[in-house]
Amino acid sequence: SRAAAIASEKSNRNLSYSGRQLRDAILSNVTRECELSIESMKGDGFVSLMCEGVRDIDVSHRFGSRVRSVIHGMESSARKTELGPKNSVSDRRDDRLAEEKLAIQGRFFPYDPDGIDYAGMRLVVKEMPNNQSDETGLNVWDGSLLLARYLEACPHRIRSKRVLELGSGCGLVGIAAGMLGAEEIVLTDLPYTLPLMKENVDNNAESISAAGCHRMDCLPCDWRAFPPMDDLFSSNRPANGVSDQHLGPDVVLVADCVWLEELVPPLLSAIKHVMEGSPANLVVYISYQRRGKAAHELFWKGIQSLFRSVKEVDINPLGISISDVLYLFECVA
Repeated sequence: SRAAAIASEKSNRNLSYSGRQLRDAILSNVTRECELSIESMKGDGFVSLMCEGVRDIDVSHRFGSRVRSVIHGMESSARKTELGPKNSVSDRRDDRLAEEKLAIQGRFFPYDPDGIDYAGMRLVVKEMPNNQSDETGLNVWDGSLLLARYLEACPHRIRSKRVLELGSGCGLVGIAAGMLGAEEIVLTDLPYTLPLMKENVDNNAESISAAGCHRMDCLPCDWRAFPPMDDLFSSNRPANGVSDQHLGPDVVLVADCVWLEELVPPLLSAIKHVMEGSPANLVVYISYQRRGKAAHELFWKGIQSLFRSVKEVDINPLGISISDVLYLFECVA
């Protein structure tokens, strides 16, 4: 394809970047020929597949030599079909997304590893640059910042509730929920994420405790072999001592966990497992960055089959701005 030819030409100039990851991104996400400009960012060997209007902020510092945040456009009519009934929040983006090409987007939301102002406190979450790790779970992603900002604007969604986060990564969203007064929080992800996650929890322990959060644990969880619910939650609420009829959470948080198509079925299976051990009125908040067409379509079909209601949250009245590829959903079991 023209994209591969351009990549090959750039490679011949001895720019330092991961050719295999660039190749994989192109092969898995480009479904039609399109011309892409490829730029080396800030001397660190980061390759950017840019299209007109896509913001590219601090990508070299954030991504190192890794190609990560691939997004691919689709026809607006197809997207409306996936979303079902006409949705005014989504429809506003359709015309802009229809002609979108493969691209890599830098960070949209402001983030400072030394801390961000949050709910009148200071939220400090460290990340590990991707040029120091081959994994995606050690970074602060835009989806996490989006969901954290939404909860900050609507703290009643999780205050005094039992919360489970899937794919916690660095722990930003779960920690934010604790700082907003969630009663009990379990952050989960694969074992390699736990040391950094626990470090971030410890760095915010004073604020979490002051907000009235009674428990925050970081536990391993593989979506392909989901642990029993009683391994994650106690049957007693520590705040009132009343025995619950369920072991599961009241609220589930999922921030930017849809990256590869093969991760979608395990994530949906994990959510279904949680739903089976949780109260009937369980609410799941999912922030999501659309990257690949196949993963997007599979994800949409999956959550629509799982939940009684899937609603895209209109965050504009809350004063939160987002890019065209970021979404926030409220899903009711």
